Amino acid sequence: MLAGTLLPAAQLRAQRVAAQHATGPYELTGCPSHTFWRDATFPTELEPDRPSFVFWLRALLSPAEARALIAIAEKHSFSEDPDSTDLLPSHELYLLQRGRPAVEPVWAAIGERVERCVLPFVRTKFNCPNCVPCVSMVRRYKASERLRVTTHRDIESSVTMVVELRPAGATPEAGGLYIASSQEGETSFPTLRAGDAFIHDFGLLHGVRVACDGADADCARYSLVLWFQEDAAKCAAGGEVAAAERLLRRSAEAGVAEGRFSWARFVSSRHWPPEQGRPPTEAADASALADARGFLEAAAAQQNHSRSAMLLAQLLLDGVPPALAADAGEAARWARKAEELGHPQAAEWRGMHSERLEEGGGGARVAAAVAAAVLCAAVAARVVGGGRAAPKREGKGKQQLFRKKKAS
Repeated sequence: MLAGTLLPAAQLRAQRVAAQHATGPYELTGCPSHTFWRDATFPTELEPDRPSFVFWLRALLSPAEARALIAIAEKHSFSEDPDSTDLLPSHELYLLQRGRPAVEPVWAAIGERVERCVLPFVRTKFNCPNCVPCVSMVRRYKASERLRVTTHRDIESSVTMVVELRPAGATPEAGGLYIASSQEGETSFPTLRAGDAFIHDFGLLHGVRVACDGADADCARYSLVLWFQEDAAKCAAGGEVAAAERLLRRSAEAGVAEGRFSWARFVSSRHWPPEQGRPPTEAADASALADARGFLEAAAAQQNHSRSAMLLAQLLLDGVPPALAADAGEAARWARKAEELGHPQAAEWRGMHSERLEEGGGGARVAAAVAAAVLCAAVAARVVGGGRAAPKREGKGKQQLFRKKKAS
């Protein structure tokens, strides 16, 4: 059980301290005279009684500085390595990796502004006195490359800053960075002009959706993303933010559908899909995946959460051997459930895998029995040996800060 669950009073005290830091007065130092800040709260279904604090640093860069940074970045090759959210080409240029400049000329154009202006603000507003800039990249969006980043949380970042270098157009019509209270809720587009920065913590659900079509060759969006880590040691080590896992687990244990789904996806993403993850060979892996399956089944069956049903179907079609056995029959059942609940990709997914889903039955049961036997042997070996499992691993009045558009 988590400490936050056992010590609710301590947790509430920590929340009050965080809120005092977030909402208190602050005088910008080391920033251009034209830069000013705004804040707002945004609801999150993970913890309905505890909204996220979000911040703007308006005019962190001038439009001319933003254009100059793009021009410098475009002198370098943007990576097409798979993006961690959807495995599609990322079209990004890393400027900073584990606290060290990766492309010196580009980081030099922004690094001093970050150190003198942004870092003191982040340390104060997020109650993170030892936070350091850790990972940064410029991302490019256009019709011929990429127009979306799927909805996600930055679980490897204590604090995230997104600087709008070049909007594709006015939001929400042209899209851009959006935030959401849940995977199945409405999306809101923070109003961002060229040079504005938007800052949030790891708990905020967000993504990118840009409305460019192939007819407009000049339509493009550029953004600079910067992840801050809690300290230099964590930045050098890399990996997930421990507080992010605690937040998701706490929400799942509280019976929140969004929390059940998010924690299950967080855990399963360590091992699935296989080309991204590592084999779940530890007893702790098996326990976590069993919990994940239970949370997904509860969210889908009891709370009609379509994304939980869809993720269950995907996991069960191939399984996550040896910890989670494949079961084509169960995969088919949950895929049908996802479609009934209105998941936008369920019908297409069922069509793509129709032959395998129709197999179900005997083959899947044999595979399940074999996988279960392998897992039992692995767990028994750990117990007999006395080993311990390894630890687990994006203005004026506030009415103008967001513009809403229904999630697609």
